[in-house]
Amino acid sequence: FVLMRGRVSDIASSHPAERAPFVAAAGTIMDHGLHPMYARGRFGPTLVQGGAGDAEDLFAAALSVNQEYMDGSLAYAATKPWQLLVAYSANLDVIQHTLMGLMDPSSSAYTPDIASRMWPHLEKLFARSADQYLALMRRTFPDATIVVASDHGTEGTGRRFYPNAILARAGLLTVGTDGTIDLSRTKVVHLDGMGGAVAVNGVAWKGGIVREEEREAVKREATSALLDARDPDTGAHMVRDGEGLGFGSPAVDLIFDPAEDYAPSATVRGTAIAESSAPLGEGEHGPSPFRRKLHGIFFAAGPGVRAGVRLPIIHSVDVAPTVAALLGIPPPAQSVGRVLPIQ
Repeated sequence: FVLMRGRVSDIASSHPAERAPFVAAAGTIMDHGLHPMYARGRFGPTLVQGGAGDAEDLFAAALSVNQEYMDGSLAYAATKPWQLLVAYSANLDVIQHTLMGLMDPSSSAYTPDIASRMWPHLEKLFARSADQYLALMRRTFPDATIVVASDHGTEGTGRRFYPNAILARAGLLTVGTDGTIDLSRTKVVHLDGMGGAVAVNGVAWKGGIVREEEREAVKREATSALLDARDPDTGAHMVRDGEGLGFGSPAVDLIFDPAEDYAPSATVRGTAIAESSAPLGEGEHGPSPFRRKLHGIFFAAGPGVRAGVRLPIIHSVDVAPTVAALLGIPPPAQSVGRVLPIQ
């Protein structure tokens, strides 16, 4: 048998008395911890490593445990009165991060033989995490209107690059002797776990060094460094010059769009700015929503929804006002989307 230990996740509730019965109904979840376990061979040799599919079967079994948590959440919800139930499944994200580098022909980690052998496993994973989950949702709540939406799609990549190493080469970031980023000598940094986000280390932050009047100049330097950088092994640019650059928020000054086949990492690994992420590659969302493979999905069925309606490309911001319209209530005060013509 295989003994797996996942991350400890705290379950929070605005009704503390409900937490224990929820946990009893929902059980446990491994979440994204399954990706590194599979990639590091903890389930045995993968197909890429010459395995016969046993590792993929164990990966599917572990994801099924994940899905039991989502199924259990529905069972708990069935005991409570509600008008709007928001249910999330992490599994499709885990599957695509783990396997899309092998399945997408635009990834340098892709090979037709491995992709064809992986396909039956992928179908099984999607059936458990999507088809069977929705079927259970319909059986549990036969009179509900079900809206399915995803926030983004996924592209396969075969190479990894290090924006912080690029910024260090440009003199915008300094790595200390302990191998970590020295913020006292760093003007701009690529943030861990934030896609293509880059933030200026401004004086408004604790220990920040960039004055407000310097911010725009630092952003221009960072933009130039990222756009000019080339992979030493392939000669390719690793950041696209396009719609992904320039968006920002109070905490994010720039968002860059990785080039095809490249996944960004906030890790600082010496002076290397790029390397292969083979043999598995990676599935990446990318911050730009404009490419076809990065589009999400939208589907609705049930009372209040006209059958057979095909929608054009929509935006994620349209989901909230559309759900509000189905509920017969005004859209959220902060909503900027439109109500989709599905009623």
